[in-house]
Amino acid sequence: MTLFLRPGWDNVNIQPREAGSELDSPRASIGAGKRTAFVLLTIALGLSVAALLGELSVRTFFRYNTPATVRTNSLQYVPSLFSRQVLRPNQRIQVDAAWGLRKDEKPTNRTYTINAMGCRGRDFSAAKPAGVRRIVILGGSSVFDLYATDGEDWPHLVEEKLRRTIPGGVEVINGGVPGHATFDALGRLYSQVWTWDPDYVLLYSAWNDVKYFTRLDRNHPLISLFPPVGEEADPLRSYQGILDELLCSSQLYVKLRTRYFLRKINLGAEGVIPGGSTVDSYGPLAVVQYRLDVQLFVDAARNLGITPVLLTEATLVTPSSTPQDQARIAYSYQHLTHEALAHALAEANDTVRSVAREKGAKLIDLAAGLNGQPNLFEDHVHTSKKGSEAIAEVVAEYLARALEPHMH
Repeated sequence: MTLFLRPGWDNVNIQPREAGSELDSPRASIGAGKRTAFVLLTIALGLSVAALLGELSVRTFFRYNTPATVRTNSLQYVPSLFSRQVLRPNQRIQVDAAWGLRKDEKPTNRTYTINAMGCRGRDFSAAKPAGVRRIVILGGSSVFDLYATDGEDWPHLVEEKLRRTIPGGVEVINGGVPGHATFDALGRLYSQVWTWDPDYVLLYSAWNDVKYFTRLDRNHPLISLFPPVGEEADPLRSYQGILDELLCSSQLYVKLRTRYFLRKINLGAEGVIPGGSTVDSYGPLAVVQYRLDVQLFVDAARNLGITPVLLTEATLVTPSSTPQDQARIAYSYQHLTHEALAHALAEANDTVRSVAREKGAKLIDLAAGLNGQPNLFEDHVHTSKKGSEAIAEVVAEYLARALEPHMH
C-alpha cells in the first residue's frame, strides 16, 4: 500500500523495514522533521488565532481594566499608627474608570475627591475660620457614602441644608474612611481631628464593628485582629513583576488574572473576606469592647472641649428582612446567620443608646426611623440617593436645633 502525502513531501512505501533501507537515510529523516515542524506550526497558528479571537471578544464585550486603572481610580490609603489606615490626601477618583464599563452599560459618573486633609470633599483650613461652626462626622464607608458622587454624600447634604436654615458660617467635614470602625474613629479623634477645632463630632459606626464580634475573645483581643495592610499586597491594584505588567497589555490575560486572584484571596466588596464558618452566636466580650470604644469616644471628645453626638447606624438588616433583601446583604464579613446579624446590629445600636443615656451625650437615633427600608439602601448598609437624603434630613434638623442658640 502506498500513502500519498502533501505536495513537497516524499512518498513512502509501507513495506517491511530492512537495514539500510530508505527510512534510515538522511532524506527520510529530513521528511519526518518537516512533518513535525508543520504540525507544530499548525498548532501555534491555531492557538494564535484562538488567542486573537479571544482578545477581540473580550475587548468587545467586557469592561476594559488593568491593575493600573484599578489603582489609579480606586481610593488609596496610607497606614496609620492610630487607626488601620487613612485616606491618601489629594486624590481625584473617577469610579467608572477603575474597572471600566461595557459598551451597553450606563456610566454612573461618580467621583470621589479627597482633599489635602485626607477627607472627602473640598479643601478646608486646619484652623477653623472665625465665626464658623465646624462639625466633623466620623465612621466608615456609610459616612463616606460610597454610592454618592461628590457633593451628594449625606454629610455634605447636611451642610447644604444647615446653610439654608442657620445664619452664619457652618462647615461639615466628611471624615468617613471606608473600613473604619469605632476604634479607628477614636484614634483619629485624639490624633488628628481635634486639631481642626470642631464644635461637634458625630460618630456613625456599627457595621464594621460587628465584623469582629465572632472573632474577639480573651485569647484574641482587638489588638491582634487588625494588622495594618499595605496596598502593595493587593494584586488587583499592583503588577506582580515586569512580565505580569507586559502580559497585562492583553485584556484576555487581565480577565483570567483577575479571576485567579479573586479566587485566591477571596476578595469581596469590602475588602478581603476573613476565613471562618457561619455561626449563630458570638461571645459577650465583643459587645463589651464596642461599648468601651463608644464610651472612650465620648470621653475623649469632652476632654478636648468638643461636643460628641452619637448616631445609631441604619441598615437594611432587620429580623423580618425579606428573601429579596437578604440577597443584598453581605453576610460573609461577619460570618453570622441572618438572625444573629440582625441581633448583633440591634445590640450595637442599643449600646449606643445606652452610652448616650449614661453619659448624657446627644443622640440621633437613625436606626429607629430608617432601618429595613429597601428603597433607602443600595446594599446592606450603604445608602441610595434617597437614603442619603433621608439621613441628611434627620441629622440637619437635629443639628439646626442644637446650633441655633449659638448663632445669635
